[in-house]
Amino acid sequence: GETLAETDFVGTGCILRVVEEGVKVDKATVLIMCDVDGNGKINSLDYLAVKRFYLGTNNLSGWFLKAASVSGKSTVGVMDFIVLKRIVMGTYGV
Repeated sequence: GETLAETDFVGTGCILRVVEEGVKVDKATVLIMCDVDGNGKINSLDYLAVKRFYLGTNNLSGWFLKAASVSGKSTVGVMDFIVLKRIVMGTYGV
């Protein structure tokens, strides 16, 4: 509900509004795969959120659940957890 500063990161769940000549024309919600906490960065906080979700001690919904599903499926499984862990560790795609 607030405007981001020029130096802020755009993350999952942010709403971008397109304004032309002072009139709101359109809007879109941002989805960054693996940015589960919505801070615009992919790091250990995202890994922890998915780990806790997988273990049943954390709830994810909406865009944040979609960001956690690296495989693109409607659920978050062990492969999503493993891929995110490798991304955070810097070993994914090596």
